[in-house]
Amino acid sequence: MRVIIDTNVFIHGLFTRGQSFLDVACRNIVQAVRDGRICAVGSEEIVTEYLWMILGRLLQLKLKREQIQTVYFPAVIKVIASIEKAPHHTFLPDDWIRDPDDKMFLECAADAMVSMIISEDRALLDLEKYGDDDVIHFVRKHGIQIIHPEEFARRYL
Repeated sequence: MRVIIDTNVFIHGLFTRGQSFLDVACRNIVQAVRDGRICAVGSEEIVTEYLWMILGRLLQLKLKREQIQTVYFPAVIKVIASIEKAPHHTFLPDDWIRDPDDKMFLECAADAMVSMIISEDRALLDLEKYGDDDVIHFVRKHGIQIIHPEEFARRYL
């Protein structure tokens, strides 16, 4: 199964140690990518955002160098290396959706012919309800389903 993972789910899965269903779902999604049970697809823009957010989180945690090198880097490198790189040909207008930063996930889904985006982001999850006609048409034309990580975990993991 090929999926696109929103940055919020990816970072949540890498760094959260909580026990809520959402925490566990995000961790299990990242683990499934690491294990090869699902294939994460990402454009250069998405992978770059992952790396920036990882760097920010590591700096925020103020971890010792040894802990970063032995615990976090191996896990991050394995997951990032396993991401299927997608071409980037589709460019949507910035004003199409509430959060223009989210359009890279829709563009990637269209370009890589991936039908599922896993996201915690309400702006993405509610696109079909509250998006304008052009966005709804785009999502339906490309068969894109945007699914919450808890729902994805219940159905597929």
